[in-house]
Amino acid sequence: MLVFDLCETILITLLLILTIPFACVIYWKLLVVPPFAENFTFKLIVFNGATALLNGVAYLLSFQLTSYPFMLAFYEFVKYNNLSTTVDS
Repeated sequence: MLVFDLCETILITLLLILTIPFACVIYWKLLVVPPFAENFTFKLIVFNGATALLNGVAYLLSFQLTSYPFMLAFYEFVKYNNLSTTVDS
């Protein structure tokens, strides 16, 4: 099971590292360049893409990295400082 977790963590991390810079450039152009910036459909595309990237980062932090012992200090820091890890309604 550890080998699968390790491979999946590495794959997700690499994909996020490759995707986030390109996505930021494209999203910035969609928000700034005049033909696209005036259309609200492109703003919705940017919003959807940004939330998908944040979802990937949150998945990496909350599910993938929790299975490794070296992350224990980080999660104890979050718990000790009462940092919110869930969305309260």
